[in-house]
This record gives sequence, C-alpha cells and structure tokens, in this order.
Amino acid sequence: MDTLCLSSAEEFSIKFNKLLAVDSFKLGAFNEAVCIPDKYIVVEPTNEQELTEIILFCQRKSLSVSVYSTGHDFEGRSLSGDVIISARLFKDIEFNAEDSIVTVGGGCRIYDINQVLKEHGHAISTGTNQDVGITGLTLGGGAAYTSRKHGLTCDALCELTLITFSGEKLILSSVSEPEFFDLIKGGGGGFYGVVTNMKFKTYPVYNVRTFSGTWNYTGDVDLLARLELLLINAPSHVSMRVGANITGINKTVTITLSGQVLDDDQFNLKNYFSECLKGCNWSEKVCSYYEAMQGALHHTSGGAFKIKSRFCFRPVGAKGFERIMKHLLGWTPTLNSDGAGFGLFSWGGKINENKSHLSCSPGRNAKYLASFDTSWDVSEGRKTEREQCAWLYKFDEISSNYLSMSSYINFPDSDKASFNERHLKFIMPYHTIYRERYDPFSLSKQQSKVYNI
Repeated sequence: MDTLCLSSAEEFSIKFNKLLAVDSFKLGAFNEAVCIPDKYIVVEPTNEQELTEIILFCQRKSLSVSVYSTGHDFEGRSLSGDVIISARLFKDIEFNAEDSIVTVGGGCRIYDINQVLKEHGHAISTGTNQDVGITGLTLGGGAAYTSRKHGLTCDALCELTLITFSGEKLILSSVSEPEFFDLIKGGGGGFYGVVTNMKFKTYPVYNVRTFSGTWNYTGDVDLLARLELLLINAPSHVSMRVGANITGINKTVTITLSGQVLDDDQFNLKNYFSECLKGCNWSEKVCSYYEAMQGALHHTSGGAFKIKSRFCFRPVGAKGFERIMKHLLGWTPTLNSDGAGFGLFSWGGKINENKSHLSCSPGRNAKYLASFDTSWDVSEGRKTEREQCAWLYKFDEISSNYLSMSSYINFPDSDKASFNERHLKFIMPYHTIYRERYDPFSLSKQQSKVYNI
C-alpha cells in the first residue's frame, strides 16, 4: 500500500487550519506592478503564543516566511514567503494620558492610531498615507512633514515587542538590548521577526499653515536650484517637498512645491520664497493639525510604478538639475496619468540631531531625500514595463553624479544585487550579527515581486 506524503505546505495548512485567512481575505499591493502569487498560504495568529508556534513549525519544515500588514511595500516583498504571516489581528490601541504614551499593536494602520490620538489632542510623526501599517513605516524610519520638528516615526518609538524568527520574545528599548533597538529603528522590517506591540512618545497638536506652489516649467533650472537651497536651509519647523513632474501625451512639465509651517503664526512664507514667486500659482492656509495631515495625503492614480531613491549630502545646483531635467524631458508617455518625475523631501532638523550611527544610517546626516519614479498602466504590457524601468534606471544613473549611493529603505530598491549596498551598507556588520542571532534558520524571505532589469 502506497503511503501518502504531504508537502510541508500541506502539513502547515492542516496544523494551522483554524488560523488560515478566511476566503474573503485577499492579498493586496499598493503598487499594481507587484506580481501577487496565484496560490499562497496566509496565516493570521491572534496572539503571541500562536505566532511562536507558527515560526517554530516553519523552522522544522524549512518554510520561508514574510510578514504582511497592509501591502504598502513598493516592491511587494511582504508577499515573498512560502508562508505569509498577517499581523493585522494585533490591532489594540491604548493612550495613556499620564505619560502621553500610545501603545499600539503591530498590525495597526496609521489611520486607526490617528483616530485615537486625535481624541486626546496628541500625535506622532507619520507619513503621508494613512492606510500604511505602523510597523513597516516605523522600522523603515518613517518620514513626514513633521519630521524636521519632531524626528522620524522611529525616533518616537520607546519600546517594541518582537517575536523573533528564532522563536524568542524580546522587549526592546534603550535600556533592554539598546544596540539592537537602535538598529531596528530604521533598519527595515521583516528581517528579524514579527512585531506584536509598540509604544510611542506623543506630542500635543497645534495649528499648521500649509502652502503650495506650482510653476509651468520653461527651462528655468535656476528656479529648482533656488528651491533646493530654501528646502535645505529652512527653519526646523518649516518642511517641504520640491518636485518636477511630466505627464500626458503632450508631456506637460510642472514644478511643484508643497509644505507646512508648524506651530508658528509669524513666519512670512512669501518673504522666504520671494525670489521664486514669479509665475507661481501660490496658496496657503491655516488649519488644525489633523486637517493639515489629511490634506498632506499622498494621492496616486493607481496603476504600476517604479521608484528609486538617494540621499543628498550636498546641493545638486543648477548644472545638476539641467542634466536631470534633460533626462526627464525624454520620458516616453504612458497611459498612467501620474507620469514620471522626481521629488526632494525635507530632511534635517531633529532627524540630523539624532547622532545614532545605526538608526537610519547614513541618512541621518543628509540634506534631503530625493526620489525618482515613473508609472504606467498594467494593460500596456511587459514591453512598456521594460522600457519605463530602463528609463528610470538611466535616471538613477544620472542622479548618481550628484547624490549618494545610500537610499531610504522605505523606498526599497528591487535589485537584489544592490539592495544591501544601497540600504544596509553602513550597518551591515550589525545587521549580519543580529540576523544570525535571531533568524538562524534564514526563515525571513524578502524578495521583490516587481519586474527587475
């Protein structure tokens, strides 16, 4: 009589049947360029004991794992494991009014946290998309308009509970495992284990003045150079994004500026930007903190996109922008109305004041963060995808003449060969030590699910 041999994946599905995601649960990806597997095992532990049992079983059966929260990793790396662990049931939120500490589950979204904090008149510094999961944002750094005044999201983190891929439970803080705690704040999520709980210091909210400006691009690279210096040299309570975007069949090019003045009614924006306002469509208004955060949300038309990022340690200047804009003007239009472009994101202030050699290193000392992107519609097929990616790679190569090799890990690079070089080079010795200690069986799988040249 033949013996039926079950695969490790089948054994897993039988053992953890009650924890498998229900049929209505669908894996999603923020980026439509991500290839979602046709078949996948998604398991949803409800507590730390179940999570530990899942990890230990995967160890014994050599099943790789990836950790999924909301699917906002641009490269879809959270979908790459044999077993995908969904953290979304770790969603408790509690605010302590006595010490202004908010405790959140590892599966919480920014939106849910903000709803609780708003009731108490407090906040933490978060990004521009409220559907993002708090864990991935925090472990990748977490940049926002408020970061120059309050630091990155990870800078507000004061305690973290981690079920490691070795099966241990760790409570990390500046007192308990301080080096590992420092490393994990900006070293990227999913490498060492699954976060079940986090505690953040919060701050009282205040009024915010939002501002924006747009210019039709007519070849004036000096405008970009002036805006770049204003972005770098602004006071720490003034934060902004400067960008250039090309869209449509007519390849319309627009220079954009958006930003916030935090808790200062006296700062004269028009005086600060006086040399740049000719031909500008300008607007500004005063609003509440959470109204400003809502207005700062990143909007996208959807579809597929590709992104690269680099930190800036010295100004690009007019000559650099001339070369960059020349390549941007050579973009081939697609059906995606988002088009292509680049953005310069305020850094500095409290971000630079943190002198950690591990947390978000070496970006702590950057002048700003630059990103380059392009987009297309998935209906345009692989030929368009390859052409757009090739164009972006060339854009990235050109920018390397003016910007550093190091990149922001929350804008992950898809190239497996250069991922460590761009994101982890300066912390690699520490990263290797803690990976070997807390993922000794190499359970964690972080592989791009986007087309890679």
